[in-house]
Amino acid sequence: MSSASKPSSLAEFIDSIKELTDDTIMNVRSALETSLAKLRETNDYLNHELSTSVDDSDRLLYEETVAENNGVIDSQQQKLKAVKDELQLRNLLPEEKEKKEIEEEGAYTFSLLAVSWM
Repeated sequence: MSSASKPSSLAEFIDSIKELTDDTIMNVRSALETSLAKLRETNDYLNHELSTSVDDSDRLLYEETVAENNGVIDSQQQKLKAVKDELQLRNLLPEEKEKKEIEEEGAYTFSLLAVSWM
């Protein structure tokens, strides 16, 4: 998506992901997860630098950057949740599929054990 076509609100984002192909929405999920990891890594670094002695101009810049990153993190976490919700609706969340398969396998194993005891 170009920046002109990116949705500006969470509601618009949720509407727009409904129109994406399965592969594209999986790519959006991956991009959001990568971005969140980088933002957190940057904040960890900046917070570490803030805990050491930095001059006042750097301190102000680092604090502003951390605050801005936190806002972006919040926004991206909401978008990631929306993506995961959409993937769940499409039955495309690997962890959910695996969890369901494990539950089904456990139920099957239990029923086999019950039958063998009869």
